[in-house]
Amino acid sequence: MNFVLVMKFGNYLEEINMSPKISSYPDGGKKSILDFVISARSGKNYKLAGTVITGQHVNKTNAPTINDDSSAGFGVSDLWTDETNDKAYIALDVTVGAAAWTEVTGGGAGGGGVNPNLLINGDFRIAQRGTNFTSATTPANSDDTYLLDRFILLSDGNDIVDVTQETTVVPTGSHNSIKLEVETANKQFGILQIIEGKDAAAIIGGVASLSFDARMAAADDNTHSLKAIVLAWDSTEDVVTSDVVNVWGATPTYVANWTGENTPASNTLTTSWQTFTIENISIDTAGAKNVAVFIFCDQTDGAIDDAIYISKIKLEKGASATDCETRPIAQEEPLAQRFYEKMVNNGTGGSMGASMYQLASVAFFVTTAWATTKRVHPTAAVHGTWTVVNTPQPIIRASPSRNVFLLEGAAIATGTCVILANSSDDAISGDAEL
Repeated sequence: MNFVLVMKFGNYLEEINMSPKISSYPDGGKKSILDFVISARSGKNYKLAGTVITGQHVNKTNAPTINDDSSAGFGVSDLWTDETNDKAYIALDVTVGAAAWTEVTGGGAGGGGVNPNLLINGDFRIAQRGTNFTSATTPANSDDTYLLDRFILLSDGNDIVDVTQETTVVPTGSHNSIKLEVETANKQFGILQIIEGKDAAAIIGGVASLSFDARMAAADDNTHSLKAIVLAWDSTEDVVTSDVVNVWGATPTYVANWTGENTPASNTLTTSWQTFTIENISIDTAGAKNVAVFIFCDQTDGAIDDAIYISKIKLEKGASATDCETRPIAQEEPLAQRFYEKMVNNGTGGSMGASMYQLASVAFFVTTAWATTKRVHPTAAVHGTWTVVNTPQPIIRASPSRNVFLLEGAAIATGTCVILANSSDDAISGDAEL
C-alpha cells in the first residue's frame, strides 16, 4: 500500500510517495515499519529513518502474559486484541519473562497491570470508631461488630481477640495493618467485609481473585494459619446477614443465603510478611446479589496473647491477582464514610456547635452536611457530654437524610442557647453499614 504525504518546503508544496514495509511476528501479528527513501515529484529524495509504528496481534482468545515478551518477537507499544473477551492491551515492557501489558479497553489489567480493589480500607488506615478494641471499649471486641472501618469482627463468642490498628508491624510500603490478639484461648475468629451490591455486580457471574498479606507475632504462637473465602449472598440485595458463620470449624458452615465460592486452603504464617493469593474464583452462585470476603483462623488451639497481623487485602475482577496499590487517603476515606462517618471534635476549644437566641420551650435546629453522601439514610447519634447553656443535651432530629442531618436543641428559658462539642469524646455519627 502506498501513501501520499503533502509537505510544505519554503513557499512550495511537495507531494511525497511512501511505501511502508510490513514484517510478521511468529504469532502471525503484523508490524508496520516506515523504512525507505521517499520519492517526490520534484525529483528530490528524502530519507525517513526506520521506525516501528506498532505491532498488531489480533484473533487472540486470551489476555497476554509475562511470557509474551521480546523473545517471542513482541515490542514495546505492540497492541494485543483478545477477541474472545473483547479486550485490548498495549505492551509497556517486553523484558524476557517479565513482560508488562496493560488493558486499554478500560477498567482492567493485563499481565503486569493493576486492577482496582473492590474492598474498602483493605490496609486498615481508617479507624473512625477507634484504634483499639477490648471488652472494655465502646464498641467492644464482640462477635459480629464493626470495628476498623468496613470490617466486621466475627468470633466464636465475645472477647475472643482484642483488635488494634497497628502502626509498627506493617508490610513494606504500608502505613497500617490489623492486629488480632487472642484473649480467650482455643477459639476461632476472623474478619469480614461485605461488598455493596452495586459494586459486587462487577464480579458476579465472572471470576475474581483475592490476595492479602499476613504474618504472626512470634514463632511459638499456636495461632499460625489462616484461611480465606469469598462468599456470595443470594437473597435481597444489601439486606444481608452479617454474622455469616453458622458453625465454626476448620471449614465453617455458613448461615442461609451465604455460599462459599472457593474451597479455602490453610495458609501457614511465619514471623515475616507473606502475600497469599486465591485466584480465578468463579462467582457463580445463582441469584447472587452481594459478595463478601472472610479471612479467619482455622485453628482451635490459640493461646492467650498469640497474635496475627493482616494488611493489603484486595478483591479484584479477573483470573489473576495483581499488585495491591494503595488509593490516596483523600479517596479512601470518603469511600469508608459512605457507610459510616464520625464527626469528632478536635479536642478542646469547641469545633462543633451553635449559639442562638430562642424563646422559652421552643426548639431550634442546626443543619449540618455529612462529609459524604451515605449509602442509605443513616442511623445517627450524638456521643459524649456536650457543653450546653439554656438547653438540654442536643439530639439528632429523626430521619436524617443521606446528605444532611438536623442537630436539635430547645430553649429552657427565653434567651441565648449554646450547644458545643468541647472534648474529644463529643461527636456525631452516621451509620449506613450493610
